[in-house]
Amino acid sequence: QCAGQTGNIPGEPGEPVIKGGARYQTSRALQNIEAIVVEAGGTKRNITRMVIYAQSMSDKPEIDAAYKTFFSDAEKMPARTFIGDVTIPNIDEDTVIEIQADAYIPKGQ
Repeated sequence: QCAGQTGNIPGEPGEPVIKGGARYQTSRALQNIEAIVVEAGGTKRNITRMVIYAQSMSDKPEIDAAYKTFFSDAEKMPARTFIGDVTIPNIDEDTVIEIQADAYIPKGQ
């Protein structure tokens, strides 16, 4: 069995943050999270919960759109908490979101 948690921002490891709007940054962060889950032997269906931190509540519609698109082929979307109007510490000023994800991958999957 494998259970884990990761926090992710939009961008490539070791590279600057991807510039772009909330929808684009959310899509990139979700893709990064999926890559971590796949590396551990799972798929995005194994993601059980997400916490999304956004610098501005006004970005919520764009974040929601990216989230729904990313999980459009999933049987159900993971549980989600959305926290807006927060300062994301120690992150590039162009970053508008950070996503924390929990995943559970059963043994033998």
